[in-house]
Amino acid sequence: MPQDNLCAVILTALPVEFKAVRAFLSDCKEDIHPTKQTVYERGTFTANGKCWDVGIVEIGPGNVDAALETGSALEHFKPQVVLFVGIAGGIKDVKIGDVVAATKIYGYESGKAEAGVFKPRPEVGESSYSLVQRARAEARNSQWLQRLSDSPNRLPDAYVRPIAAGEKVVASTQTAVCNFLQHHYSDAVAVEMEGYGFIRAAYSSKQTTSAIVIRGISDLLDNKNEANNNQAQEEVRQATASHHASAFAFQLLTNFEPCESFVDKQTSVHQVRSQVWDELFAYFKESDLPIIAPLCQQIFEDELTLEQRDPYSELSQLDTLETLKTVFKRRDDLSLAVKWVGLVIQSFENPLEGTQERSVPSGLRGFFNVHKPSHEEEEEVKSEKKQPSSYLLIALDPKDDEDMVGFTAELHSTDSAVPENLFPEGGIQCSLDEPHEDLCRYLSEAFRKAKQVKTIEFFLSWRHFDQPVHDWKVKVDAPLPLPLKLLRNTLVRSLDRLTQEDFVDERIETLETQWDRLQGCCAKELIKSCHEVFTLDCEALAGELLGGDEYIIFKLLSALPTDKQELEQLLSIVVWSGIPIWFWSYCSLSGPDKINLSIKINDFLSADNLQNSATFAEIIKKNRKSVPNLGLLCDCPTRLPVLVDWKNGRLRQPAA
Repeated sequence: MPQDNLCAVILTALPVEFKAVRAFLSDCKEDIHPTKQTVYERGTFTANGKCWDVGIVEIGPGNVDAALETGSALEHFKPQVVLFVGIAGGIKDVKIGDVVAATKIYGYESGKAEAGVFKPRPEVGESSYSLVQRARAEARNSQWLQRLSDSPNRLPDAYVRPIAAGEKVVASTQTAVCNFLQHHYSDAVAVEMEGYGFIRAAYSSKQTTSAIVIRGISDLLDNKNEANNNQAQEEVRQATASHHASAFAFQLLTNFEPCESFVDKQTSVHQVRSQVWDELFAYFKESDLPIIAPLCQQIFEDELTLEQRDPYSELSQLDTLETLKTVFKRRDDLSLAVKWVGLVIQSFENPLEGTQERSVPSGLRGFFNVHKPSHEEEEEVKSEKKQPSSYLLIALDPKDDEDMVGFTAELHSTDSAVPENLFPEGGIQCSLDEPHEDLCRYLSEAFRKAKQVKTIEFFLSWRHFDQPVHDWKVKVDAPLPLPLKLLRNTLVRSLDRLTQEDFVDERIETLETQWDRLQGCCAKELIKSCHEVFTLDCEALAGELLGGDEYIIFKLLSALPTDKQELEQLLSIVVWSGIPIWFWSYCSLSGPDKINLSIKINDFLSADNLQNSATFAEIIKKNRKSVPNLGLLCDCPTRLPVLVDWKNGRLRQPAA
């Protein structure tokens, strides 16, 4: 039996959009607003055991009218879901006919004009979380394509990305408006004229309504119109884009489950009063931005995951106090702001060399003292941080006389002695020469199975040490696969230490001894225990490293050899030397660059950073922008893969 009492409202701006939406409804009748005389049509949509009562309306272009009409429609219909469906211009990464469901809408015309300079003050409306998640799911499975009545030459893609909205018709990438959007709202993939007014009205409504904007791409801003690339006439493109957006919208309704128990709007109820933010930012001056803006970026990176930081594109350009305040107001997290204030006070009290001195305003110190966590709250936070951590251990074991590698993934947790094997016993096989191509699929699957993973540790043989594993990609909730360095801490461990039957125990024992030395050294001792190589000579290196255990850190300040035999020889020397940590570069470096890299590596070397391999990997990840080509092996005697067969004293090969 169809589910009762489901109601949705769909707003459109143009007749072509209205017509496309109406085609998915049956039994349409006029419905007139009793006081404002707005003429709606009301029909039904039945799918997947649900029967939706759907009101639709054509409101004309513009954010202002969209806001007014959205409020009226919500008051009249009291729906669980409200959608704005129509067409948009593509800015980047999309093609004509594609569909974009908006994660957020930028009101790009908000700002302040000063002496001929326009300073944007970002206004952002966010789509409802539940609909964004539903849209991601529909974009992945492509079932919405079955609702298309046309047979396009190219099947359209669906994206769940940000959109920009303003009062201007943007017709070319050469316009000042488009340049402005690309500079200040670089993650927006489309531009239109109603979405921001619509989403703000949905946010302001008293109704418990989920809201999202869905747009079909009818033209591209680089003027790829009918005069170029044999594109169809404008009216045909608009009709096609409207139909595709409508098909995706009704696919959302097919599988969406409204939740009546809460208002599905992330920012409808603020935990922190606006006056608190006004008080805090009154203590700062615009001249403080060079100090306080980077600290804001730091605290967001330290405390939030990549997915949690994704809505805050402003972090890349915090050029006004107002922008900085907007970021914190949208995050609505006072504890995060208090941590930031603590860093600011430390920076004011201990300015870096060359930084202008700034006394700490007494009011700012008072704000921190009032809002900082109590002793009990600090203990609670410490307790939470002691919760079990999870680590994903991946082993890539090349096969003899085959062009394949065995791939196994195990989830290890600090509170469990038994790891979880994420794939069938014996693992999975993928390409030996191009593992990152196949691993994107397998890593994505492992990510879905292994939640809250802190660090990914790759056990590699010498055959893969020349590949930057931190650039291998995984597909999570983003439209495209992302490099691992953006998502998790990654480090390389030596599989070759565990593959020799007669020496595995000796090598593990050596690692244990060397790790004890690492953790007991001060920074100066660690640097003294480094062996630096500026120009590789394997014969000389073997004589220097294999004669004892003097060195515990190896720095190869050049790229790894491209010759496979020479690479195997180098890896054999380092593995047999028992050195647990070594660095190298994935690209060739000149003399000054080699010296700079050596200095940066020295900055990482401290007993605190070397508490364990996961901690060290986290340090490298936080500094990855300054050392993008740095390779790191951080081998240790803990968290070994369960493939180690201790009875036989060697690594058990995965089944074929």
